[in-house]
Amino acid sequence: MVIQGDRAVVGAYSEDRIGWNYGAACVFERSLGGWAQVQRLEALVPEVGAHFGHRHAIDGDVLAISGHREDVVGALNTGGIHRFERDGTGWHELAVTHAEPPS
Repeated sequence: MVIQGDRAVVGAYSEDRIGWNYGAACVFERSLGGWAQVQRLEALVPEVGAHFGHRHAIDGDVLAISGHREDVVGALNTGGIHRFERDGTGWHELAVTHAEPPS
């Protein structure tokens, strides 16, 4: 879990709602009534066994969430980082960056 101010991100990297270890991350916000979940995030292109949500960081309206076992063409489990940004309607995935496969 990562907390910044009145916002927290909790990863659920072995979550199986849409398939084995796809993973997810949940964003919570604190108000006068306490903490409440405001959004559940999944990779825009989910992958079996990716463990999305294994690591995460927050900086204001930007989230970075890892899929540490994502695959790229030619290499298994190289991993990726998903960038989410918050706007008036919620959090949206804008980009994913994958590690270079070993040569």
